[in-house]
Amino acid sequence: MPHADEPTTTPGVSLDFIRQIVEDDLASGKHTHVATRFPPEPNGYLHIGHAKSICLNFGIARERNGTCNLRLDDTNPVKEDVEYVDSIKEDVAWLGFTWNQELYASDYFEQLYRFAVTLIERGLAYVDSLTPDQIREYRGTLTQPGRNSPYRDRPVAENLDLFARMRAGEHRDGDGDQQVERERAAEGKGHAGLGAFFLCHAGEVHPGPAEQRAIPDATQRERRDRGDHHGQPVDVARRHLEQMNPARPDSLSSHEH
Repeated sequence: MPHADEPTTTPGVSLDFIRQIVEDDLASGKHTHVATRFPPEPNGYLHIGHAKSICLNFGIARERNGTCNLRLDDTNPVKEDVEYVDSIKEDVAWLGFTWNQELYASDYFEQLYRFAVTLIERGLAYVDSLTPDQIREYRGTLTQPGRNSPYRDRPVAENLDLFARMRAGEHRDGDGDQQVERERAAEGKGHAGLGAFFLCHAGEVHPGPAEQRAIPDATQRERRDRGDHHGQPVDVARRHLEQMNPARPDSLSSHEH
């Protein structure tokens, strides 16, 4: 079996620029192990562009005897559903790949929350109470510079209190979000602060420990458990691929995972 720094690609075949970077980093000793990830958001069915990313990330890991994780970016429960999670996993397997770890961004909620609190404590972030329409107004345009939010100078203690109450579910959707400090007028026209946390009452695609969730809601979880999924039950992109190539190469189904 080849070592991680020995390519399994065909000799004499030129590498694409990404594989060339991997080749150079391994040859120089900058890295000794290949670890990649495929990070889709489970808010819809995969398309051909996702297939390219799957084959690139899983393919490079396989070529170098490395690992590739499936990392689902489940941070917007309003647009996401467990149906899409299942569909994504089925499509990755259908393309002949198996992930090393199945990870979810929501599992890191507590760590991300602590990061946000640290930013507030250092005066680098604040809770913004502008409405969506006001945010668009303050953002500026291509011809007018943006303006700083009037809530930008809230005291740290007040920001920490509001942020804790956001997590506790005391506010309605859209009542506040956490902005990372940026000088709007100086950063260019049409730019805005970076929204880091947004208030949202919704079900969970990937329920984790209860204490990590800001606003528990079992509605979506109960629908998932009873099998009552909504949306399109068939992955159209996969059907089109099957119609174009009904006799798939054996390599798509016979790889050792």
